[in-house]
Amino acid sequence: GVPATQTCMGCHAQIDPTGRPGLEQLKDYYDKGEPIPWVKVHDLPDFVYFSHKRHVTAGVDCAECHGDMKTKTVAQRVNTLQMGWCLNCHADHPSVDQNYGAQAEIRRAEMKDCVTCHK
Repeated sequence: GVPATQTCMGCHAQIDPTGRPGLEQLKDYYDKGEPIPWVKVHDLPDFVYFSHKRHVTAGVDCAECHGDMKTKTVAQRVNTLQMGWCLNCHADHPSVDQNYGAQAEIRRAEMKDCVTCHK
């Protein structure tokens, strides 16, 4: 789940890195063709499967789980991302109703099935 250096530069190349140490460092990694040595803020257990794609497709804004990344210079843990937190979100998130309509309750039940996240 961490982006490649060229993915980051897709947007950050539009911003002057001068006087911005994080962007200067990103540009340096990009120029050298090196990957960013990410430090994980969240490290889910190996038996947990998580797909950002499902959440992005459903219209869940990144800030709902990760906080407002536009105002941060360093990623920080905003939510626990533990199982109970996820289940509570799935239980009442409006995107489930919007995306599944009359089938929303069936979809909510499917999201509680252990094999949805535990592979």
